Amino acid sequence: MGQPYQQGQQWSPGAPTERPRRSRTGMWIAVVCAVLIVVVGVVAVLGGVLYLVSRDGGGGAGGGDPTDDAAVATYEGDYFTFDYPEGWVDLSDAEGFVDAGGLVEVADEEPGEELGDVSPNDLRVYMYSTTYGAQTECRAQAVWSGFNWDDAGDPQEQDPTTIGGEEMFVQRVTGTHQGQDAVSEMYCMDLGSNVVQIVAEHHGGAELGPELTAILDSWVWKV
Repeated sequence: MGQPYQQGQQWSPGAPTERPRRSRTGMWIAVVCAVLIVVVGVVAVLGGVLYLVSRDGGGGAGGGDPTDDAAVATYEGDYFTFDYPEGWVDLSDAEGFVDAGGLVEVADEEPGEELGDVSPNDLRVYMYSTTYGAQTECRAQAVWSGFNWDDAGDPQEQDPTTIGGEEMFVQRVTGTHQGQDAVSEMYCMDLGSNVVQIVAEHHGGAELGPELTAILDSWVWKV
């Protein structure tokens, strides 16, 4: 049965049927919502990753930072303290050291018995009374720096440096030993009527190694 004819309507075969148009504003709202959902998801994932990294210390399995400092030992004296690598040896009982005013000596290796045998890194501290003062004593004694090297230059006076918050006079000697560069730095300051003298030596380079630098950076005076 045919449809009843409605007045005012015309229809011809093959004429396209017009679809209702969507609101352009609605489409933009849908796009914005989708973008926001993606952004929120990415932020949530990144937040979780950062949390896990910070909780584990960034070191992967086992946690901790692989660049953490090695274990240290602490020298605790009457006048000062400092930290040094736990594996270093204490040479403070070496023959003649205390008689020369020595307080403490630490090194990364125990030297051999020959005069020319040295440790790659060595730190010595002396304290003695003098009427000449730290600068004069430092200049006079620096000429003995590197006496057991193959070759040692003349002491070079450096700008004063600060160790443990105290300014110290500095003398520096460079040279060679057993085919390698060597450097010795002597730091002196007055302590009452006494002079404190720190001697840091590195064999195998023209500058103090990071271990010796870390020791000096850890220095704390008690007086």
